Parts: sequence; C-alpha cells; structure tokens
Amino acid sequence: MSKMKLETLTSLHIGSGDMLQKDSDFVFGKDAKEQSVVYVINPRKVLALIGEENVDAWTVAIENGRSTEDIVKLYAPKATITDYSLHTIDMKMSRPAQQIKEFIRDGFDRPYIPGSSIKGAIRTAVLSSIAQAMNETDFLKNVKNKGYITPNTLEAKVFGKNPNNDVFRYVRVSDAFATGYRTAVCNMVNINERKEKSFWDISKQMATEVLLPGAEVNFSLVLKQPERRPKDMPAAPKALCSIDALLDVINNHTRTLLADEIDIWESKNVDSQSEEKVNSYIEQLKDLLNAANECQGKHSAVMRIGHGSGWRFITGAWTERLSDNDFDAIVNKARPGNMKRYADYDFPKSRRLEEDECEPLGFVKITLCD
Repeated sequence: MSKMKLETLTSLHIGSGDMLQKDSDFVFGKDAKEQSVVYVINPRKVLALIGEENVDAWTVAIENGRSTEDIVKLYAPKATITDYSLHTIDMKMSRPAQQIKEFIRDGFDRPYIPGSSIKGAIRTAVLSSIAQAMNETDFLKNVKNKGYITPNTLEAKVFGKNPNNDVFRYVRVSDAFATGYRTAVCNMVNINERKEKSFWDISKQMATEVLLPGAEVNFSLVLKQPERRPKDMPAAPKALCSIDALLDVINNHTRTLLADEIDIWESKNVDSQSEEKVNSYIEQLKDLLNAANECQGKHSAVMRIGHGSGWRFITGAWTERLSDNDFDAIVNKARPGNMKRYADYDFPKSRRLEEDECEPLGFVKITLCD
C-alpha cells in the first residue's frame, strides 16, 4: 500500500446526487465574522425545536413558499439558525441561488473524494495511453466487435471482459477525507461556441458546492496483481506495474489533453464580449500545463476528476482517432441528436467553468508520499 497526497489545483465538485433547495434545505445568512454563508438545515434539529406534531405544518409551509426559518420562529422564537443547522458553506458567488448542487459527505458530515472517482480517472488515463500507442491496424482491430465500434470493446480487450477478470480489480484506491477544509458555493457557467450569440453562456448556470484550490488530503493506492492470474484476465498494462510508472502515464495523458485544449481554444474566432473570459480560461490551462510539466519525474501527476471534466477528459479523447463517421456514431449513442443539431461545430462545443475566475473544474495533483 502506498500513501498518496492529493492537492486541489482548481475548484473541485464531487456530487452527492442531491440538489439542496432554498428555504427547505438551506438559508442564507452571516457567520460570526459577518461573512455571507449558506446554512444547511438539519431536519432532525428542526423537528426537535418545533415538535414532531408540527411536521405537517412545516411541510405545508414549505409547499406554500415559506422558509424553514419562519416555521422555527413560530414554534421556537428564541432559536437561532445555528441551533438547527448542520454546517455552513462559504459564499463565493455574488448573487443568491434557489438551488445548490451538493458536495458528497460521509455519515460524519465530512466532505470527501471517493476512491472510485480517483480510480475512474486513473482507468481512463491508462486506457487512453494504450489506445493512443496502438498502430492503426491494431487500434481498429481492438475497437471493433462484429464490425461495430463501441467504446466498451476496447476496454474489454485491454482490461478484461467482466469485473471478475478485470485487471483493475486489483487496483485499490481509498477515499480521501477533506477533514478541516470548508467548502464554498460557486456559480458554474459555460463557454459555448456559438455563431449568433456570445461564447459566454450563463443560460445553464448552477450554484455548486466545491472544495477550493489548495486543499490537501491523503489517500492510499494499492497496485497488487495476483500471483495466479485468472485464465481469461489480460496481462496487466505496464502502467500498473509500479506507482511511478502509473504517475508518468497519468501525467503524460493530462499534458496531452491540456495542450490540445489550449490549441482548440486559441484557434477559435471568439466574439469581443467573450474574448477576455476565454483568454482567462486559456491562461489557466497554461498554468495547469506548467504544473503538469513540473511533475515529470517527481513522483507526481496532474489529473482531472469530478463534475465539469467534460467529454474529452471523461473519455480520454482516444475516440478522436476514429473516422468522422465512426466518431459521430459513438457520440450519437452517448448524446443522441448532438451531432445533427450542432453539425457546424467541433464536438464538444462547450466547457463548464466557475464564473468569477473562469476556472476549469476538477484539476488535482497527486503525489507519492512513501
């Protein structure tokens, strides 16, 4: 088992799957230092204050647009918001929101990064590096099944046909708990390539709870291949033979995608209203590329995890080696109608960013501590 450190380089969101609703799940307020914060409501504490016999009145009040604060004041007038809140979230956005995309927390109310999120990003990096290293003949042979191309075909041939025979079965990544770090609410918007409108697109903005840059957490990583390999299990890729080999593969994968991303957006004909925003995004990509370059040979790697990673980082972008028709077919399966609807644009045409800093989400640096 190897001890690892993870540092957030940009804001990071790993979702709980829940959307917090204003007035029923949270309210806005001030903390002891008069800073704007979000108070997340603890239903059990509310019930203890108002009495379980009044739960129906609470429900009806929320349905009628009233706040939990109003109900507590009615039945427990001396109570303050701190008496029935679960925790607070710092505010990093200037305007209030009706909903907040919640960060995942454990049973002790600690925000954490699931090991599965880290492992998924590792798996993508290894798969992409293998796909990109294949010659054209081997590549096409490994991505086709009965004449059809599916992303799962390559993955099954490289890693194994099912979970029992998957080489990643022996890669174990622990959760990373962000104990002592506060979360913040940021507003997410898009850079969206459009012809008639500005690239700066706030039509799908979303308040999102994030870990801010600079958080440092620990996790463990195990690369233990079996002495007696199951009959149908492929040989382990070289990247899984040592931690340093794996870190090199991850870092090179990220460097390639960052360099591509910079080239993509530097080549766009951006409207004057959005130019400053897009340029800020590009500069941050360059900073991240520099950070990845500095990791070379230093037992470290930059990688991307969580919400807002986007199509190219989630998939590893190896499908871009395919012909246009085959690539379009894969995208249409994942995003039905996209290729037809946006035929005049390169896919993907938009990127998710934090609004105030034009910051790309989810970049972290992982380092071997042993």
